[in-house]
Amino acid sequence: MTDLIIKTPPPSVDELKSRGAIIIDDSQPGTGFQDDVVDDPRYEDSGVSDAEKRAQDSKPSQALEEAVLEAHEDNSNAVRVYRFRHQDDYTQWVPGRILNLPNFMDRLQKIRPDAFVAEHQIMGLRGLGLIEKGIPTYSGTAIQDVAPEWSQLRIDDHGLPKNERYRGWRTVLLNLIKRKFVTEEQCDMAFGKPTGPRSRPWYRSLWEIRNGKCGECRQEACDCGDRWDYLRSDAYQYLVPTEVSSGKQQKVS
Repeated sequence: MTDLIIKTPPPSVDELKSRGAIIIDDSQPGTGFQDDVVDDPRYEDSGVSDAEKRAQDSKPSQALEEAVLEAHEDNSNAVRVYRFRHQDDYTQWVPGRILNLPNFMDRLQKIRPDAFVAEHQIMGLRGLGLIEKGIPTYSGTAIQDVAPEWSQLRIDDHGLPKNERYRGWRTVLLNLIKRKFVTEEQCDMAFGKPTGPRSRPWYRSLWEIRNGKCGECRQEACDCGDRWDYLRSDAYQYLVPTEVSSGKQQKVS
């Protein structure tokens, strides 16, 4: 039996348009849709239009944006006086030569064999001590188990110093030099002289220690705001290791 094929006439242009068809202008290739189709309200999405209008209305004016930026700049300038001198030297991450605790103590004990560290950390730091006149004495500083050469300062949203993000072992040495537990020459012998741009604070601090003056205003006492003492979380109380109490040199491993 032969299959019966029924041919259906193609729909008219008007019928295709009523179904939502988009008619291409074949007489002008590359020009896209006909103008009457693009402007047809049937192809407009009211939800999209409303969203675009709300986004445009909610955008702050240029004058308001400029006022906000100016206020932010004024706030930054107002607190600038409370920042450290040369603060940028301390906020950048420049690790330098990284030393673990055994390596640091091995070098330090070459110039101070009586140096020792606390057995337990407090806030990530181990208190550093020495024997002074036969008595275990806290040095006034502490060190990380793994320390970069240079400290990095943590600042808040206003650019003011909060505390140390990392304690550098050069910072520890400066405290020991300042408190006269070691000398500058001894540190150079055991740890070497630092080089590079990040070493500027090291040499500034040494000048101030040697001369007993502020390197900025040349006064014996000043409020330049570059002292780190109130930012440090050093452990001022800790148990003296048993081996140190018994008169032996501490072996750090």
